Amino acid sequence: MEKIKNRWWLILGALAVNVLCHVLTVVFHIPTTFLKVGGSYLGVTAAAVALCFLPLRFHIVAQLFVVAAASVGS
Repeated sequence: MEKIKNRWWLILGALAVNVLCHVLTVVFHIPTTFLKVGGSYLGVTAAAVALCFLPLRFHIVAQLFVVAAASVGS
């Protein structure tokens, strides 16, 4: 359980980037769908929870990939 507590900043950071990208799509009127937005939040959250049990370096790299693919890639 201690591993998970130490990684909350990674999880919250990933979700914050996702929120920022969502806000930018609204501000700049970038067309998107609820499915894309919901899927990106679900993907980041699921990856964060699953990665809590893996080594920290892998967790960081995988979170960067998921956030880039889900948030920026859309």
